[in-house]
Amino acid sequence: MKIPKGLEDLIKYFPILKNSAFLQNYFISQFDAQTEKARNRIESYQKKLIRKLKKISLKSYAGTDTKLRKTREATEKEKKYYRKWTTGLIYPARLLLRIRALELGTPTFKANLLKDFGAKIGEGVLFTMGNFVDPLFTRLIEIGDKTIISLSAAILCHEFAGGERSIENLRVGKVSIGKNVFIAPGAVLLPGIRIDENSYVGPGFHSHNIPANHVAFGLPENMIHPFSESMMEMIEGERELEDLPAHVSEFREYIPIFKKGSYNIVTSILLELQKQKMPQAMRHFLLGLAGVKVDPRARIEDNVTLDPWHPERIKIGDGAHVKRHAVIITHEGLKDSPVRLGNVEIGKNALIEVGAGVLPGIKVGENAEILPYSAAVTDVEPNSQVVGMPAVKEGETFSIENFFAQHFSYSSNIWDEIQQFKKKEQQDRDQEEKK
Repeated sequence: MKIPKGLEDLIKYFPILKNSAFLQNYFISQFDAQTEKARNRIESYQKKLIRKLKKISLKSYAGTDTKLRKTREATEKEKKYYRKWTTGLIYPARLLLRIRALELGTPTFKANLLKDFGAKIGEGVLFTMGNFVDPLFTRLIEIGDKTIISLSAAILCHEFAGGERSIENLRVGKVSIGKNVFIAPGAVLLPGIRIDENSYVGPGFHSHNIPANHVAFGLPENMIHPFSESMMEMIEGERELEDLPAHVSEFREYIPIFKKGSYNIVTSILLELQKQKMPQAMRHFLLGLAGVKVDPRARIEDNVTLDPWHPERIKIGDGAHVKRHAVIITHEGLKDSPVRLGNVEIGKNALIEVGAGVLPGIKVGENAEILPYSAAVTDVEPNSQVVGMPAVKEGETFSIENFFAQHFSYSSNIWDEIQQFKKKEQQDRDQEEKK
């Protein structure tokens, strides 16, 4: 994988990430963007991420803040083990094969393989295709029952302190994930983190421990907020979604439902093939065979990820442009809620920028633009620009209220909980100022 200049420091901390085939939406370059505003978004996002990562990592090494992840210096045995698997020819090749097996395997295969490598995996854990799990220190991973690890999520257990890639700076940390946790696409769990049960872990690099029943977004946003169980039951939003007669925790039962529909191994192969560099006519042909509805004048660049479960629900309009490393999803499922399907419609002349994402049930209006490192969770109005995770109109400020208004349906008691939490935060700040 080619690492953009803005993220070279990230690879110094976590060199194993350069071997991932499914985290490329993070490793995007300003040169990939089409507009000046998109290039500025990439530059500012990457600078902010690296700056915060360095600052918080130094605090985490000290181990004095209970809210931060904890790592330790690797033992001599662990250092020797790292050298063995990362030097020479045979072991690095075997390591790459291990990584690909953990990325591409079926849920049951991956769970069993991780157990063989020493991880503690609970009952009903779902590893979707295309996530990244630390292949070297897997024994430091513990995952509770019915937890879900989504596409393009990552779990890391080792790093190099200060970004100095010397074996003496190797640090390791246990990753502990509780029961009923949802690890969303784009979430990267850093070494030493603890996530308690019933939490929703959103995109970003997570360096703070996440308490039970919280929703969190990682660096650079770094937002953690409590929520009630009722919120998870009410995830409907404004999107038009169809419930399947099965829950995510019942994936062994609902996978056959997909196989009776559009999902099959041929579809997955077609969608992987179309990621390669090729003429647009050939790409359109492969996408058509997979069921995607693409206007002849639309442009789809290489390395675009399209949902293999129900690609026939994707429609890309006249003159629309989907750039490299963008992700379009047509199915989702959170914890014990039903698996849900939604159509995705990209309107005429719309631009899905490099590294942007679109969730099920979203309509992107004509001439609209989703900027890099952004995820559309509600419809994008025609002739508008949206930015952020979750995406809001350019110029608007992200707030927890906006997020829940867009992504979770409101009820009066949820609104009251948010207001009470904000009031308590303000009271705590006032007390600190008096001191």
